[in-house]
Amino acid sequence: MAEEVKEFLKKKDYYDILGVTRSANDADLKKAYRQLAIKFHPDKNKNPGAQDAFKKIAQAYSCLSDAEKRRRYDQVGTEEQVQQPQYRQYQYQYADDDFAQNLFDAFFGPQMRRGHANGNGHARNPQQLNLNLLQLLPVLIIILFSSNFLSLFEKQPLFSFHKTLAYNMKRTSKTLQVMYFVGEKFKSEIDEGNIYELEKFEMQVEQTYVNQLKNECNNVVNRRDQLQFYQSRSLYQSDRNNYQRALDRLDYAPCHQIQTYRDKIKNFDKLY
Repeated sequence: MAEEVKEFLKKKDYYDILGVTRSANDADLKKAYRQLAIKFHPDKNKNPGAQDAFKKIAQAYSCLSDAEKRRRYDQVGTEEQVQQPQYRQYQYQYADDDFAQNLFDAFFGPQMRRGHANGNGHARNPQQLNLNLLQLLPVLIIILFSSNFLSLFEKQPLFSFHKTLAYNMKRTSKTLQVMYFVGEKFKSEIDEGNIYELEKFEMQVEQTYVNQLKNECNNVVNRRDQLQFYQSRSLYQSDRNNYQRALDRLDYAPCHQIQTYRDKIKNFDKLY
């Protein structure tokens, strides 16, 4: 576990820290935060560096869960965000221990903390705690009205592209060979003996997958265009080099996958 913490602290990219794709939605971000925050919480994880990992997770989530901060972050795609040449490089600063802990409390409640105490074993000042929670009120409002909260009242999908406890049976679609996972509910709602019904369901799976690829590809292309724009107007070679390194890190895999489908499947764009 100590080695795992050490490796985790090497991560710089916010998406990599949370273990999500760049097309991750609010629900994906919250799920990733919950799992990692519990895993690296200092009350549970006593390994050296766990406190820093815990703060790093809060930092990544706070940035990516805010639409405006995420947009600015995506323009460069690194933790050390590069502004236009006349501005200095900057990072989001969330080093304060209370910020990470209060974000954790907003998700799980103060009762999740062992003994309701701080790191020194002393009870926190109630007035200070109330002030901290008041400062987090906007975050709480976002959580309550987020798609993740509202999804509790919506019908859950029959498939997922990630294996979980609820979706633990692997399947592969016939046309695009997309790997996906289903749960027990799939058996009761989809008749595998009915070819038409199964094909219709798999078309939905493939359409969702292709839309995800297209969104990721569009994000990459948009970031490339933004970076090239800033790079072309940079006055200093150091700035141009920073933009070029960010360009070199862009992942075009989703775009390549879409092109592969277009080469193999006639009328791909009409079908999907």
